Amino acid sequence: MKEYINKSSPIPYYAQLREIIGNKIDNNDFEENKLWSENEFAKMYEVSFLTVRRALNELRNEDRIFTVKGVGTLVKKPKLEIDISKFLSFGNALKDKGLEEEINVIMKKVVNYNKNIFGKYEIKNYSKKIIYIERFRKINNEPIAYEKIFLNYNLCAALLNEKCINLLIFEYLANNLKINIKSIEEYLEPKKLSLQEAKILNTKKDDAAFLVTRISYDNHENWLEFRNILLRGDKCNYYMKIK
Repeated sequence: MKEYINKSSPIPYYAQLREIIGNKIDNNDFEENKLWSENEFAKMYEVSFLTVRRALNELRNEDRIFTVKGVGTLVKKPKLEIDISKFLSFGNALKDKGLEEEINVIMKKVVNYNKNIFGKYEIKNYSKKIIYIERFRKINNEPIAYEKIFLNYNLCAALLNEKCINLLIFEYLANNLKINIKSIEEYLEPKKLSLQEAKILNTKKDDAAFLVTRISYDNHENWLEFRNILLRGDKCNYYMKIK
């Protein structure tokens, strides 16, 4: 891999340096994702500060690096991209990306039905008792999603005593409780984080987020699950591919 500036090449020095730094970013060559100083780049590749700054500006415009005052220039981690047309399980979406997650349960309890739980959404054949689970999910020790999960107590009471609340609930319902999931409705909308949500997700109040609302039913048309998944907007992208 090229590690020097070819002074006889017609390609501008800054473009060559941009490629070198870009390759280093791709190979995770920068410790703690922090780039070297402009002075270090200039000395190592025997170019001017102007050349270094232009190369870094190119990478900054490509949204690959960013600068924090008093810290330096850092590599911008790529966002997690999720195909919303296939998003039946957030956990499986992470598995497909080769990512390992940690799930932390904040609360689990049984509550009585209250129409305010479902907000603007209409729910058919709901149960009088509802299992409520509140939890957040982390990747690389960084919070990425905050979930509020409401489940039909009559169908899902068994999971209250299971460790599956720290795992993939849909898989447990299908494989262990033998529940056939017939239909899923899913809605996506932008949202600004409240102060409480921002604290849980380790970000700032009013930061952008995606709110994914999911409603599912079993093969007997019984309501099964209502879930709100709040995803950090700075860590996730949603897209849809239609074939």
